Amino acid sequence: MHSLKENGFDIFQIMNDFKQLLIEHNLYEHEKYCFLQHKFNVYTYLLFKVAPEFQEKFYDIARRNLHNEALAQFSINKIKQINKSFLFFDFVSMTYTDFVKKTW
Repeated sequence: MHSLKENGFDIFQIMNDFKQLLIEHNLYEHEKYCFLQHKFNVYTYLLFKVAPEFQEKFYDIARRNLHNEALAQFSINKIKQINKSFLFFDFVSMTYTDFVKKTW
């Protein structure tokens, strides 16, 4: 698969639109945990598909996005249930450089 260029950043708007769709259909409260897990999976997958010159910018946007949603919606105990929660906590709390050093 080829590297994504800046158009990989469309995922942030897509996820926002998807969240709004869940809210409009009264599904968000029931599915918000699964939605957060899905966002995390998509963002971590795409991070290394984005062209290297855009990875830090992508990471910073994804980290802020996940961090804000997690803090607003969930207790720490619920977040710990996320598959690979240790990676989730690293992702939302580390700088790009530290995250890449730790995970590679």
